[in-house]
Parts: sequence; C-alpha cells; structure tokens
Amino acid sequence: LEVFNINSLKNKQVLEKLMTYLLNRFDELQIVDAIPLDTTWTDSKIEFYHRGVSSAYWQHIRTKSYSTISRRKLKWNIFLEEHNLLKTKSHLRSNLVQKFKYLIQN
Repeated sequence: LEVFNINSLKNKQVLEKLMTYLLNRFDELQIVDAIPLDTTWTDSKIEFYHRGVSSAYWQHIRTKSYSTISRRKLKWNIFLEEHNLLKTKSHLRSNLVQKFKYLIQN
C-alpha cells in the first residue's frame, strides 16, 4: 500500500490505493437489511435469513469442506440479491466513495 508514515498520505495515488483496499475490505463485511415488515416470505425463507445473519452459523460452517462453504456463501449472496437486502450496504458504500472523491478533489 506504500504507506510508510503520515507523509505518505499526502500523495493522492497512495490514498487512492488505500481507498481501493479499504473498499475491498468493506465489501467483505456483511451488512444486511432487516426483513421487510410486509413480507410474504415462507417460514423456510425466514429461517434461512435468520441463519444467514447469525455469526454462530457462519462460524459453525467453517468446519465444513471448502466447497460446502462456497456453496452456502453463494446461496446466501443470491438470496440477498433476489430479496434486495443490500440497500443499506450499497448506500453506505456509495457515500464512502462520494466522500472520498470530494475530499481528494479539494
């Protein structure tokens, strides 16, 4: 990242690399919207949602094989996309990018 001391942060190219790194780490965070109040989800979907937002669930599946973990993550991510449960995360990411652009230009 080429950040060796505080003076390194005066270089815009270094800041851009740092921001890219931080956004990649932000993307790894699990920020999920709540179940909509007017939902017509089945009980199995509600149960799947509650398992997915539980840190205990994800810690438990760490003991499984790599392919099992990958399949469950993929299934969870598809579920979030299909049900539009990433609005807050998208909004936060967008605000971070906009603020960075504003600060870097001024």
